[in-house]
Amino acid sequence: MARAKTLLGSGDVSGARAIFETLALQGSAAGAMAMGETYDPVVLRTMVVKGLEPDPEKARKWYLKAEALGGPDARSRLNELARR
Repeated sequence: MARAKTLLGSGDVSGARAIFETLALQGSAAGAMAMGETYDPVVLRTMVVKGLEPDPEKARKWYLKAEALGGPDARSRLNELARR
């Protein structure tokens, strides 16, 4: 997870997503949440990454996965997406 966050911070979104997705598919709620954040319009507005387009539907999919895996913040993110 730390490596993926470092990659994301340096602008390597695809590298970070690859790690987040692997973690999520292995059962990590944190990995699924992080994956959702890479698509979430609100989160992306806080990042300095050019050319990265938000995709609320993909964010929702990953937040749902995080919720199913027991992610404590997933429901609030899903609610935020639904309000937009």
